[in-house]
Amino acid sequence: MNRPKLATKSSQLLTLSGVPTSINASSSSALNITVSSSDNDLAFYKYKVGSSTLDCADSNGYSPQITGSVAITDDVAGFASNSSVANAKICVVKINSSGVQQSFSEAT
Repeated sequence: MNRPKLATKSSQLLTLSGVPTSINASSSSALNITVSSSDNDLAFYKYKVGSSTLDCADSNGYSPQITGSVAITDDVAGFASNSSVANAKICVVKINSSGVQQSFSEAT
């Protein structure tokens, strides 16, 4: 198996749009987060969602490669506490069109 080339964060800046600030009974707990890259070279990404203690540097638990134009739509109801998503965390790493992957230790 070929391992992806790793890049430094300075060349892999990601922006997550649509990250909720709260969840309550009258709102959806499904995420609709779009991922974009400051250099417009986002081919794929990997992500994981977990509790606030989630370790982004740990490569375990990340999704398979997702096409860059596809939103993150996980349900985070299990992480909500008192109408807040303070107990949830998301980690995202970029893979560019050359197959260079952002290091897990520098995940967004």
